[in-house]
Amino acid sequence: RVLVATSGEVGLRLATSCPKPDLILLDVMMPGQDGYAVLASLRNNPATADIAVIFLTALAEPQDVERGLRLGAADYITKPFIPLVVLARVRTQLEAKQARDWMKNQNTLLEAEIARRMAENDLTQ
Repeated sequence: RVLVATSGEVGLRLATSCPKPDLILLDVMMPGQDGYAVLASLRNNPATADIAVIFLTALAEPQDVERGLRLGAADYITKPFIPLVVLARVRTQLEAKQARDWMKNQNTLLEAEIARRMAENDLTQ
């Protein structure tokens, strides 16, 4: 499912909606808040801090790219872009999210098993 926001403020509201987005494609130049401010807001909110963000923007100066990555963007793609490259980078980020989610689930299961065994051990002593 793809949602579209016409401003940074709308994008921030959508980012906190349910279900939370797996990935956000974000332009730097937008009405209202610019993309850098939106990304900073996303990173400062625990509910959205882990959402992958890819900048897709016309700003191609090295300092623009560096700023976006320093703020926490997962990737930075400049216009004009090659659609197949954008799709490949989106796919890479979505696969990375799936892997992180799987690892988080495995850690939860392991922690529960450790707690169960520790409780069992306490009962036998």
